[in-house]
Amino acid sequence: MPIDLLFDYTGVHVIGEAAAQSDISIDFTFTDSGGDWAMWIRHGVLNARPPTPTTPSWP
Repeated sequence: MPIDLLFDYTGVHVIGEAAAQSDISIDFTFTDSGGDWAMWIRHGVLNARPPTPTTPSWP
């Protein structure tokens, strides 16, 4: 399964009303595919993408 589809699948399971006050950032390193991804939930919405300097969880 492509990584972007994995995060899409995860996003549809977020309950927006329950996560509305959440502010969570998680960085993932996938050693098998050699890719890094950043995921965050803000205002009840899950977003994910390969990290860039503008990604919210980027150091």
